[in-house]
Amino acid sequence: MGCARRGSPTGGPIDSIPPVLINASPKMRSIQFDSEKITLTFDEFIKFKNLDKQLVISPPLEKQAYTISPQTGASKKVTIEFLDSLQAQTTYTINFGEAINDHNEGNVLSFFSYTFSTGDEIDSLTLGGRVSDALLEESEEYVTLQMYPLVDSIPKDSMPYLIKPFYVTSTLDSVFFEFQNIREGIYEVIALKDRNLNYRFDPASDKIGFLEEPIRLPSDSVLNFRMFQEILEFSWARPFYINHNKIGIGYFGAYDKRPVEILSPVPESFRYYINRERKKDTLNFWVTEHEGLDSVQLGLPIADSLQKYTVKFRQKTPDSLIINPIKKGQIDLKDTLTFTFNRPVIGVDASKIVLTNIDTLAVPFQLRLDSNADRAYVDFDKTPNDNYRLSMTPGAFTDFWGATNDSLQWSWRTKKTDAYGTVVIRMPWDFECPFVLQLLNGKGTEVIREFNQEDPFGTYTFDYLLPGKYRVRVIEDCNANGRWDTGNYLNKIQPERTSYYPPELELRANWDLNEQFIPFQKNPDPVKKAAAPEAFSKSKQTPALPANLPRMR
Repeated sequence: MGCARRGSPTGGPIDSIPPVLINASPKMRSIQFDSEKITLTFDEFIKFKNLDKQLVISPPLEKQAYTISPQTGASKKVTIEFLDSLQAQTTYTINFGEAINDHNEGNVLSFFSYTFSTGDEIDSLTLGGRVSDALLEESEEYVTLQMYPLVDSIPKDSMPYLIKPFYVTSTLDSVFFEFQNIREGIYEVIALKDRNLNYRFDPASDKIGFLEEPIRLPSDSVLNFRMFQEILEFSWARPFYINHNKIGIGYFGAYDKRPVEILSPVPESFRYYINRERKKDTLNFWVTEHEGLDSVQLGLPIADSLQKYTVKFRQKTPDSLIINPIKKGQIDLKDTLTFTFNRPVIGVDASKIVLTNIDTLAVPFQLRLDSNADRAYVDFDKTPNDNYRLSMTPGAFTDFWGATNDSLQWSWRTKKTDAYGTVVIRMPWDFECPFVLQLLNGKGTEVIREFNQEDPFGTYTFDYLLPGKYRVRVIEDCNANGRWDTGNYLNKIQPERTSYYPPELELRANWDLNEQFIPFQKNPDPVKKAAAPEAFSKSKQTPALPANLPRMR
């Protein structure tokens, strides 16, 4: 009894082996296939996971043309039944992706596929490549690649809109893809983020990538697609009532400031003002007081016509001008004080605004009103470790209705210089096009700072940055408009190229990071970079730099 130890049996090692196919009827890679049913038998119970996303049948079949069972529960057998006739002399591939999991441990049978031919042979050509996002660093998952054999009866540029592809494959959760079991011929190939899962390009929701020329098979080409979202052709949505002084007018595509007309009779005192919502594709149609007016008819121009809509007014909801700063309490040395308005502001009086520092001394500033009339900017020189107070008296801002602000006051403070860090990018630029160099937040979703003018030394300094993670991106701005431009499939316009500095930059307070960025090329491995004498390193091995360039502390 003294040496006994209480315990429980372990049950043996955990199963880590994915399911194994032990029988297929008809057998795999059958030719002259004429069966109406396929039965696949595995060595253990399996279940499907995300079958709708993972399953790819090439050439595509309508969902009502086949069934796969069991859709729920666990079974050792999978049955595929065809409810419609298959194409003659065609090789079919049913790829389950990573949908097949064993029932108990969830081990995945990756990229399992079943191939057969209704003809006398199995097509054997392959074609592969990779997919990337034209603007973002990470590409979306589950991108479909679609191949269309060129035929005289259908223009090749219309195929993605009108017909289903002949061959389909998918990237699943990787950027790489491979077509298998395809036949010799000439094909139009596209990459599509098919959100509607209908194998057709819908510019309103889908991203697309395309090649300039068709592909002739057999070929040893490796295809590369850059995915982008098109800007839709401009169109209006139906206007809608928001409140007593505000009507919303939605739109699709790029708004080009086309005028809105008033078609119904209105009083002589009736006036309106239009500005844009910042986070929605919507115009705000502001109107003055309209006692006795129960509706207004708007004319929205589109092409050579005028769309007419009537909006009815409801009960009056009183509203007043509200002013708020975007940042409160803390302001950084490179920040601009930005104020937002809930109603359009058309008049400013800087004499009714006073800005003072910690010593209550007046600080000179410049006041700017945004062209959209929904924001104002206060620019001034800030000093580290200081306090600022801004006071405004009534009349500093006047809105579209003549109302002004109340007496308002806010305070901010700045940090010491050693609370910030600096990122220095050395980027030799020898391309023909101009560029935009951007410093992004760690997720790559927000532009923190940017340069769009070439430095003679190729050195770009982002100073007074808060500690945190950052990404660096360069845009090849060939039309020199200072921003990234998307592409267009029908016009065969590729999106502007972008390139990311591979490692994520982690900046600490009182640090200077010195990095060398060679866009559109494979950058040095960040792990090995410190040992490379030609690299622009974070260590003391940094090569000689201009005298005014910050170094690591």
